[in-house]
Amino acid sequence: MVKQVPIGAKGAAEERVQYEHTLTAHNHQLPPVYSTPDMIRLMETAGFYALTAILRTREISVGTSINVEHRLPSALTPWFAPPPRSKPSRPLL
Repeated sequence: MVKQVPIGAKGAAEERVQYEHTLTAHNHQLPPVYSTPDMIRLMETAGFYALTAILRTREISVGTSINVEHRLPSALTPWFAPPPRSKPSRPLL
């Protein structure tokens, strides 16, 4: 049975943007900006932390679809933390 995610559930993840997180690390012809796949991985990590309180031992959560616009590339910087959203646009399942 699918559990309901409590309204207001929050998770956070942040990382230092390093070379291995950039497009250049994947292809030397691309610019050294934070890659969208790495951004999505960070979002998945934050989602995991948001759900840890409702998951039982040996349960996990896995993303099945995503609709993302990565409109502001980030160059190599000390830290990257996505801005918090006020509310989810739809229920999280």
